[in-house]
Amino acid sequence: MSHEWKLSDMEQEFYIYIARVGSGDALYPLKVLELTVEGCQGILDEFLSNFKNILEAVSVPFHVGLFTASMSQVRLTEKLLHKARDEGCRDSFSVATYLMNNKSYTAGIESVIPSFQKLESHGILSAQFETLYKIAAIRFYGCLEEFSKQVLKLIVANDISCLDTLSAKDIRIGKSKCETLKARILQSQQELSMTIDQAYDEEVLNKGYSLEQYSNIFNELIGANFAGASIDSIKKLESSRHLFVHRSSLIDKKYIDETGCNQSLGESLKLPANYMYEWQNSLISYVKELILKTSVKFS
Repeated sequence: MSHEWKLSDMEQEFYIYIARVGSGDALYPLKVLELTVEGCQGILDEFLSNFKNILEAVSVPFHVGLFTASMSQVRLTEKLLHKARDEGCRDSFSVATYLMNNKSYTAGIESVIPSFQKLESHGILSAQFETLYKIAAIRFYGCLEEFSKQVLKLIVANDISCLDTLSAKDIRIGKSKCETLKARILQSQQELSMTIDQAYDEEVLNKGYSLEQYSNIFNELIGANFAGASIDSIKKLESSRHLFVHRSSLIDKKYIDETGCNQSLGESLKLPANYMYEWQNSLISYVKELILKTSVKFS
């Protein structure tokens, strides 16, 4: 981009989450949900809190730049006023008054955008931004895993017979058979006087997680439908996270087969900002579908 950037241009090249009022906020589709089934709202609120923290953390470079630019303008105004007061400098007073009357101290973003444009055009800190995005992508997946496990726990706690439904279809949780897990839950309740939540935490919660397995479980138990672009995007997130954690980001044949990536074997996977926006929106869509179907199931 050779023209002078606007905020929309900066958002194409850098991932930025800005909390906004109403539907302009990326998290709005989840924030407006009102869930009456006990436990559903708490699980959603926990996801929103964790996910928002990640979105804000990965946006810290922008917000620090904005804060710094705004503070610089405030300090400039203060110095001009002090100069006018101490030295009787009318020009300083005039400039300071102009800045204050025009609320220039709120225009920090106009100073930040050119800085980010220069970062992009000169490739400054590009590797560091990619590292930041990769860490955020790992945490994205962690949020999804935790949310999915808590939803399944809620489903089982409300109706333990759902484990029989999964057993009949030979669907496992992690590598464990559901009939075995049910027997252990009941045994823990009877012998150790555990609540079903406590027994679930002990016997099931830390079993392995995969997107495909849990999506099948939710489809079978509550009719959740994750078909389409969103699930494909999250599968790509899952495969990318595996590279970041286990392969030092180096692309292998399995990753190319799973995602259709057009980079070469052995290259470090590139992670542009648009991937972050795509995964953000896909996770929001997935979470909304899952929590609404769970709420309907037990209404």
